[in-house]
Amino acid sequence: MDIYVGNINYNLNEAQLRKIFEVFGDVFSVIIIKDKITDRSKGFGFVKMNDSIAASRAVDELNGRSICGRNIIVSFSSDNKDEINNSEKPFIGTGKDIAQDDREDYKIAANIYDKSILDDGSVKIKFHK
Repeated sequence: MDIYVGNINYNLNEAQLRKIFEVFGDVFSVIIIKDKITDRSKGFGFVKMNDSIAASRAVDELNGRSICGRNIIVSFSSDNKDEINNSEKPFIGTGKDIAQDDREDYKIAANIYDKSILDDGSVKIKFHK
């Protein structure tokens, strides 16, 4: 499943973006689009995840989250529309199990040290302090 990620902080690199999405499942590839002349991030990119349930969970949990000081936009890329419309949408947890203090730590993806998917499908994340 191809996932569009917009409004990315210009200093966030592909390895950091990968770590953010790996909380939800295996990441096949990550690319941040860069300006050809300046080699500076254009503030958006794409993440590919093979597991549609993990991808749906990532989209639902990360869309609108503050990462490195910017609220990112996360959605399925337009190439996936037919695939999404023809499949059943899985139950997606709300992330309410993540403490409010920890939500702010999403700003630094490298701080994530443990993840778990609970029986109800929600994601619990622990961070380095």
